Amino acid sequence: MEHTYFFAVDLGATSGRTILGCLGEGKMELKELTRFPNHIIETGGHCYWDIYALYNEIIRGLKVVAKDNLPIRSIGIDTWGVDFVFAVSYTHLRAHETGRNLVCRLLLEKKKKKIKNT
Repeated sequence: MEHTYFFAVDLGATSGRTILGCLGEGKMELKELTRFPNHIIETGGHCYWDIYALYNEIIRGLKVVAKDNLPIRSIGIDTWGVDFVFAVSYTHLRAHETGRNLVCRLLLEKKKKKIKNT
């Protein structure tokens, strides 16, 4: 029976992963290929994802699949959006902050604490 392969990228607030999905013989199997950190970069008073690092991690996952010469039917990318806001207490929100700024501030505070404690 023929197998169909799918490549997925899951980008979370602090980490990401690439996954190979295989559909065949009446079942779907998932295999995690790579896992990597998702760093927040602060510049100009704003927080950003390190898009170049994420791009390189996606390419690294694709190279894992390429080694096995598997024909990928499609690629899907899932990123966090609204779901991460629900994990944050709105009591932390300052009067002038947006939800996005709040999350960036809290992630940076967490990162600074982690660095301080190491």
